[in-house]
Amino acid sequence: MKRYIYILTALLAAGAVIFSCSKYDDSAITGSIDELDGRVNNMETTVLAMQANLDALQEIADRLESSASVDSVKQTAEGWMLYFSDGTSVALTDGADGQAGGDGQPGYNPPRIVIVEDGGTYYWAYDDGTPILNGDGERIPASNPAPQLRLSDSGEWEVSFDGGQNWQPAGSSALGGQRAFIAGVTDDELNYYVELQSGYVITLPKTTAGLKFVFLGEDGEEISSLVFASGETKSLSYTMTQSEATLAFTRPDGWKASVSGDFLNITAPDTAVNEYAELGGPISAILTLADGRVFVSTLSVSIEGSGVGE
Repeated sequence: MKRYIYILTALLAAGAVIFSCSKYDDSAITGSIDELDGRVNNMETTVLAMQANLDALQEIADRLESSASVDSVKQTAEGWMLYFSDGTSVALTDGADGQAGGDGQPGYNPPRIVIVEDGGTYYWAYDDGTPILNGDGERIPASNPAPQLRLSDSGEWEVSFDGGQNWQPAGSSALGGQRAFIAGVTDDELNYYVELQSGYVITLPKTTAGLKFVFLGEDGEEISSLVFASGETKSLSYTMTQSEATLAFTRPDGWKASVSGDFLNITAPDTAVNEYAELGGPISAILTLADGRVFVSTLSVSIEGSGVGE
């Protein structure tokens, strides 16, 4: 009888051990795995966001080298959209999602790679202006495909300029940051300025660059048309921004337009003398900056009774 009691006791003890094992708390391991997954996802998101901005810098370099300027900039939920004069657009992301860290996850510093201009050509460089060189010691044009990014095992940014065949340090650690790649976009009368978190600023010319020429009537108000008697000369006031701009005029055949001091003198043709003169049309004031940006303002002129512009 005692033998059966010992056997039963042993079986009950074994069952208790089995039951105890089935109640094992694995939440710590599960939490660690979830945290690791979160960090991996955060790293992947960061690399993708930074890569997108390097791609955008390459596109900007292409636009600037082709003499395109920026028509406008629109802030979006993800960052900024740049609209260029050639009809294209480039998106810049502020990198906020997954960038600053959260829920105990580390943030990431952006890479220090930028574009710099030299003699009308843009090159890849570090944000202190130091050129990035290829294996032959030559500067790398930004017209080349954008460099590829990755994070090393130690959390350093690495970059490849040959499609991932060779990698080199990008000059900065990615770990411990709370910053996005783009700090913001500002503007003034002439340019837009893309400021990176490092403090480096990329200057983008505005399409009109604040250029403006306004034809003024006798009352000092802006006018868009004017009627002349045959052979008549009128002196108009005008306003012009950007005094450093070059001013030129186009006019209908037989008409004259010239600036004298603060006045614009326009002379209509004498139709009795010049039968081939045009009876009207646009007089255009063309303002041009040294970098090639142009603004055109037009005044419609005509000889009274000619029917032009009526």
